[in-house]
Amino acid sequence: MVRLSPNVDPSSRADRRLLAVAFTVTSTFAAKCSTTTPATDRLQLWALKGFANSLFVEKDVQKAYDDWIPGTYINHNPDVLSGRENALAFLEPIFSNPELKSTIASISVGQGIGFIHHRLTIPGQADWAVMDRFGFNGTCIVEHWDVIQPITGNETNPIAYF
Repeated sequence: MVRLSPNVDPSSRADRRLLAVAFTVTSTFAAKCSTTTPATDRLQLWALKGFANSLFVEKDVQKAYDDWIPGTYINHNPDVLSGRENALAFLEPIFSNPELKSTIASISVGQGIGFIHHRLTIPGQADWAVMDRFGFNGTCIVEHWDVIQPITGNETNPIAYF
């Protein structure tokens, strides 16, 4: 299930046209995003929320990537090479853990860049504060950076990460 932004009204004629653009098929994966239609910040926010829902709520890595990252993918994570298949191979074992939990603190988009700030909880490990940064081409995600910090519980500042 894709959760729409509260600012998108499917009953609105203009928003139905925006949604139709966002669901344009652009690859063999039947992606929900489009690289051929200019995207507004609003459409990119809608796309990033759809990606976040598939990945962090449904924990369906394949669906998240097929819907929102259908083509070339540049990854700046030092532990994972660029490319869709490398990201899938890295993320699928992590998100297949039924005890993994991700709590999204915020999602924002502007000028072709989007951010997801979240807390990742993996039982038996430290919790992690994560900031993912995404670059867009249209409404498709094409680039990724991240910053990850362990949450030890011994931080001096009680509001350090969130």
